[in-house]
Amino acid sequence: MDDFLFGKIMSDKKTCRGLLEIILHIDPDTEIADPVSQNSLRVSPGAKSVIVDIRTHDALSDYDIEAQENPYWKREYMDAMMAAVRQQREMREAEEKGVQEGEHKRALEAAKRMLGDGLTTELTAKYTGLSITEIQQLQ
Repeated sequence: MDDFLFGKIMSDKKTCRGLLEIILHIDPDTEIADPVSQNSLRVSPGAKSVIVDIRTHDALSDYDIEAQENPYWKREYMDAMMAAVRQQREMREAEEKGVQEGEHKRALEAAKRMLGDGLTTELTAKYTGLSITEIQQLQ
């Protein structure tokens, strides 16, 4: 496929997201940034830059989309890109989960201190964001 034509077609946000839904199984409701055509990508300082046909991102991942003619290379490239995107998404999801678990743990610790200082279950729930049931289980 011609780079220019591919760039024009994939610069459409809806089309680009549709391709990502099909190939990478991203959620259809995922909001992506406006796709940028023929974007220069430098991996490290001093390294040669690579021209990426289309580049976009969502809250969890960056996407670099290439149009290639060599079927073997394309398959190898797509497999590597899909693995990288999956790994990046899994790492961000794990990080988010860890943050949520840490916040919940801090809320439980704060609730224990509040209850120890004589605050009511209702006030403790209000200030920590924990449910009444969670706080009652601490008593």
